[in-house]
Amino acid sequence: MPTMPRLSRALGLAVLCAFVLSACRNNEKGAKPDAAFTPYIPAFTGGHISARSPIIVRIAAGQRWRDSSATALQELFDLSPSVKGRVEMRDELTLAFVPDERLEQDKTYAVRFRLGDLIEVPKGLEDFRFEVSTFKQGIDARVNEMQSLSATDLKWQRLIASVYTSDDATGQDLEGCFTAKQEGRDLPLTWEHEPNGRYHRFTVDSVKRGDAASRVDISWNGKGIGSTDAATLPFDVPAIGDLALISATTFSDGEQYATLLFSDPLDPAQDLRGLVGIAGADDLRIAHDGNKLVLYPAQRLTGKQDGYVSAGLRNVNGRTLGKEVSVELVFEELKPAVRFNGKGTILPSTDGLLLPFQAVNLKAVDVRVIKVHESNVSQFLQVNALDGNRELARVGRLVSRKTISLKTADSPDLGRWNTYFLDLADHIKTEPGAVYRVELSFGRHQSVYPCEGGDPVEVPREKSWEEEQAAYDYQQDYWYYDDYEYYDYEDDYNYQEREDPCKASYYFRNTTAARNILASDIGLIAKVGNDGSMLLAVSDLKTAKPLSGVKLDLLDFQRKSMAQTVTDGEGLATLPASKHKPFLLVASKGAQRGYLKLDDGGSLSVSSYDVEGEAIEKGLKGFLYGERGVWRPGDSLYLSFMLQDARAHLAEGPSGGAGDQRSARTVGSEACAHHQRERRVRLPLRHRARCAHRVLERRGARGRHRLPQEPAHRNGEAQPPEGAARFPRRAQRHRRPATQRRWRHHHQIALALAAWRARQEPEEPRDRDHERGLARIQGLRQIRVQRSAHLGAR
Repeated sequence: MPTMPRLSRALGLAVLCAFVLSACRNNEKGAKPDAAFTPYIPAFTGGHISARSPIIVRIAAGQRWRDSSATALQELFDLSPSVKGRVEMRDELTLAFVPDERLEQDKTYAVRFRLGDLIEVPKGLEDFRFEVSTFKQGIDARVNEMQSLSATDLKWQRLIASVYTSDDATGQDLEGCFTAKQEGRDLPLTWEHEPNGRYHRFTVDSVKRGDAASRVDISWNGKGIGSTDAATLPFDVPAIGDLALISATTFSDGEQYATLLFSDPLDPAQDLRGLVGIAGADDLRIAHDGNKLVLYPAQRLTGKQDGYVSAGLRNVNGRTLGKEVSVELVFEELKPAVRFNGKGTILPSTDGLLLPFQAVNLKAVDVRVIKVHESNVSQFLQVNALDGNRELARVGRLVSRKTISLKTADSPDLGRWNTYFLDLADHIKTEPGAVYRVELSFGRHQSVYPCEGGDPVEVPREKSWEEEQAAYDYQQDYWYYDDYEYYDYEDDYNYQEREDPCKASYYFRNTTAARNILASDIGLIAKVGNDGSMLLAVSDLKTAKPLSGVKLDLLDFQRKSMAQTVTDGEGLATLPASKHKPFLLVASKGAQRGYLKLDDGGSLSVSSYDVEGEAIEKGLKGFLYGERGVWRPGDSLYLSFMLQDARAHLAEGPSGGAGDQRSARTVGSEACAHHQRERRVRLPLRHRARCAHRVLERRGARGRHRLPQEPAHRNGEAQPPEGAARFPRRAQRHRRPATQRRWRHHHQIALALAAWRARQEPEEPRDRDHERGLARIQGLRQIRVQRSAHLGAR
């Protein structure tokens, strides 16, 4: 009997150990949320994230929120280790926890989201728990180029280096992590940073070349950016009299080439044929750029190749290399990848439904096609552009899934980019107006990238068709958080191996290419005027000719029809201003459909065109101009006026037309012309414009004859018509005293203004204001006579 307690204690200890080990394993792998939360939280941030990324939680639609105030939202997130931050609303269903400071690198954070405080949930689902891990920060630096500050004086040089960080280093002291020294002398660094925060460049200035060779040491310590990386990159600087090959690099993505970097600028006049080359590559194109030679082989090379440089290669000062140099060039295989050709979404039917794409180092790709039904396209476009992918499960369904082989009959070289054509007729039966999303993807088992060892790769289990279809039956969002959602990596993921095609980590991301396709020949253009009216143009994408008889339906954001019209023989149609903002234009003709979103952000940029102008809110639009831009004193002034009355706002005149529009050339009304002729007044341009406007207005309203178009002739010279303004000649002006000229100038301007104001009201019948204006003119005349007599007496 005494053995029973021992057995019980042993079993208890075993259970405890098993529980602890299980907890340790679960903690290492990361806590996975319960599937019971799916109806309430369809998407959230998980897996590896950047230290600057927010943590996102999306609440399912249709839930009633208890309290959505800003104060209540701040209490929803708890992070362990503790992190200070704020909670923001990204949209009506999305909450984002934004840390006040960037998260710690290579750290796992346990997140607790108080779902029960936000919405009503069943018991046991009050707290939603998940984990996120930040990337391990790393530094990779290399010297790309050495340049001479002068084409002839080779004493001073500069080095150009590039730095790659595994995570965004924005806001961190990356520059403080680097130093450069040459023989104990500190060298200044000048930095440039790319917007993505992961690629950086710096220039090492004041590198000195002396009589003996020296070395520049570029050192870094990543402690300032949360990295444990620390190293020194030595760079040998040859003596000033030595021409040396510094480095050799290769590039295999796209067109292959090898770059040879020399210590001195090379003589551009020398014939490089036979001086440099690659063994076995006879047809070689050579480009010269300062101290660099770029070698382009005609045939694609793989693996290790032998490059050579002849001893007779000269620099700009005539010095030769002096010895034969051999260099090993390693042309790496292109990494497995797939991509679509070109851009765009609409696929005209000129060549059938053939979709071109390119692939490299792949023997097969998986093709998936998701169909957005025609009746759901307007709903799809509520949250997407035509090339979008948000909320696909709400409006579409997977209709095809196949694996196609890329080993064709002509046996192309799979190690280079090859173009293939995907015949969509083999995957779908096109429906008019439907949008199809075509996805190409691949796995490690479909790669032909050469790896050392050649270990067989296990083919993963493929989901059944039923499993694929079941994913579209749940009431949740799909492909919604492309900007925020991160993959939940498995245990075999290693960030340091993410660029190695021989490792599984390479195939967790960037192995998919996708494009939306709308099979249509209809091209749409919509231009909205300042008054809200819309001009629509429809053309055939195959022939670029206008399409007539196309039915156009204008929808609002609630997908209700606002107006309908049909294009004319020139493919044009107009729609009046709508009561509220339009959202979508749908075109249909036979089996063809076309869609055009009318959102402000989708309009084409006109920043490169001169579209400056003025918007006329009310009234008419006119333009007064002269026959030239500059006049001399004494010249006659001829003004012309153009009137635009597109909506026929002018009242009908005696002739029955809209305002009896006429063309006229004049310089002023009768009053303006009289005072200019008698008093020889030079009126400002704005006053002359007012006078010209009154002449057009009065003569147009009374149905008078147009003003003379041809000037009279006197003494063989062209003379302005009667009433034209004459400016005093410079010689005549100097005959009068300066005081008198100034007085007459200002007095006559006031006189002309008074005359113009007096004529603002109709002449018949004359009212009190008109009489007062005439009396004021007469009074000014008397003052002028008295003033002239006074000046004459003086």
